[in-house]
Amino acid sequence: MLENKKDASKLIDILCKKNVRWLRDNILNISDKLEVNTLIDPDKRNIYIEEIVGKMSASEINDLLNHDSIKFELNYDVEKKALDKKIFIVHGNSQAAENAITNVELFCKNQNLEYIILKREVNKGRTIIEKLIELADSACYAIILYTNCDKGRKHDEDDDKLKYRARQNVVFEHGFFTAKLGRGNVCVLRESEIEDTVIEQPSDNSGVVYIEMDTAGLWKKNLAEELEAAKILSKINYKVL
Repeated sequence: MLENKKDASKLIDILCKKNVRWLRDNILNISDKLEVNTLIDPDKRNIYIEEIVGKMSASEINDLLNHDSIKFELNYDVEKKALDKKIFIVHGNSQAAENAITNVELFCKNQNLEYIILKREVNKGRTIIEKLIELADSACYAIILYTNCDKGRKHDEDDDKLKYRARQNVVFEHGFFTAKLGRGNVCVLRESEIEDTVIEQPSDNSGVVYIEMDTAGLWKKNLAEELEAAKILSKINYKVL
């Protein structure tokens, strides 16, 4: 029963975010306990969802999770975490970054995973941060690509202390998605050693294990296993790794 309540809460939240009109037209046919206007308000939604699901009977929750119109509209499966969401690929701006994007794109295609690359999405008059925030709502997982886009050092160090770094936008978006999705739904792929030097890791993220993008391709197996553990991949296609 507890798991069903969690699934019901998750489903109602997805319905609120996905299609307010559909919610208004259909959800009231399932339970009269749902006040649509309150559910639309993101500041009140989580508290109210817990309250209404707590009031629903076992049969009402079962009806909600198995309602034909919900299954048709969302292709909903309570065993799947991602539903219709995508992988957000965060990258820098260099040839190394482009190579990494190409490799991760191919990985996603081979594993039948949909993905988002910010620069390829239409702008619609939005600023970059507005575009990022809106598209991030369609993501259930983020792959962060740390590649040798920049070099940096402390202001009082000599140039021989310069270290390879990811672009500032990559570090920012790494933190953004960690906060939004949780660390378990974020994976960092780091370019392999360059000139015997590894790409610098942000100090606030010390201890987090990065996956090295080795030339042998072992990173693909490691990434697939991370996605499987996060319930994004239900079955790894090892034939195309």
